[in-house]
Amino acid sequence: MRFIRKDTKSGVPLYIFPMAEANSVASGVMVNVGSRDERLPHEAGLAHSFEHLFFQGTKKFPDQRSLAEYIEDVGGFKNGFTSKERTFFLNQVPFREFERGVDFLSEQIQHPLIPEDKIKKEVNVILQEIKRKQDNPSGALYDLAYEAIFKGHPLAHPTLGNERSLLALQREDFIDFMKQYYNSANFTFFTAGRIDPDAAVRMFDSYFTAPISGERNKRGKDETLYFPLEKEYIFHRPLNQMHMYVAVPILNASIKEKWCLDLFATMLGRGMASPLFQEIRDRRGLCYSASASYHWLTDLGLFVIYMATSKEKYKEAIDTALPLIDANKRNEALLEKAKRMELGSLALRFENPWNIIMGASSSTVTLGKPYGYEEVQAAIQDITIQDIEKAVGVYLAPERFTRVLLGPEHK
Repeated sequence: MRFIRKDTKSGVPLYIFPMAEANSVASGVMVNVGSRDERLPHEAGLAHSFEHLFFQGTKKFPDQRSLAEYIEDVGGFKNGFTSKERTFFLNQVPFREFERGVDFLSEQIQHPLIPEDKIKKEVNVILQEIKRKQDNPSGALYDLAYEAIFKGHPLAHPTLGNERSLLALQREDFIDFMKQYYNSANFTFFTAGRIDPDAAVRMFDSYFTAPISGERNKRGKDETLYFPLEKEYIFHRPLNQMHMYVAVPILNASIKEKWCLDLFATMLGRGMASPLFQEIRDRRGLCYSASASYHWLTDLGLFVIYMATSKEKYKEAIDTALPLIDANKRNEALLEKAKRMELGSLALRFENPWNIIMGASSSTVTLGKPYGYEEVQAAIQDITIQDIEKAVGVYLAPERFTRVLLGPEHK
């Protein structure tokens, strides 16, 4: 169960994950551009806005409705996704409609209309999306944490942009952005489901015919650690709880170290039986929930402990959480449990073609290629408790953590 790489006639790599028993096929085109590539301040939010406009009509499907119906009329669905480092367009259709899915992608990527009369409307939609995120404390905290921790770095600004920059966008901005980044050197094709690999190549070749062109977007690796100037950032909102990121930025971790940090986050704070949850909630009753996670990026990353509690108890929660890192970095039984959890989640993810190509697009950006089932399994199984202890020692020393707080005013 590995991805099969094929080179299409256009020169764009196609990664195929055949699933003989599936009844559907998911296909996608990843573009190697995200919000960290925007030129600030005038392009803030442009990558995400551009993704929205790719659903507003193409040469073959002149409006949003006709484009949507082409997939929905056969029971399929489609979406787009913009992150800090990639933009991904994908759809899933019954396997007999595979051609329809590839045709849909080719229209979006190669023949978008970028209608001028739709720009203002979509900007207003995105402004509502921003407000919705701001109304969600955990969503707002995510953006505030990146802004504080990576201040001065392109990762600091939110993917959705801001009201001032969005309202100033003109059609020329989108055309210039498309010329710079939407060239085939920045594309990667993915498909998973009931599909023959050779048939998949022929299908992509028939709809993406232009030879590879343009230059691939290259991001220079940072040579300086982006540790925040302050150890605590507080943002006040009229909330009932203090929402917290206790986080540390990670610079230029190796691939194995990334797997270690991700696995340790599972060891520390995934699920109700985790040490973090047991200590913070079950024994002390400080929080309704507490969790740990590792945010994968290419050259940078973020290890996060998330908690929410009352303004009177937040310091106690932090003081309780941080010692759990050192207390559990040598826990071999906990590592084996985390491996079982990760491998179980992996098995569930690889049942769904949509989830498979979503994960493939992410690992292609952060690890250099899509990882198949056996490759992820091997990477996880290869981690020893000595590897965990070493990675934790290098990156997760308590003094390196920064607290980002969002909640009510307090003394």
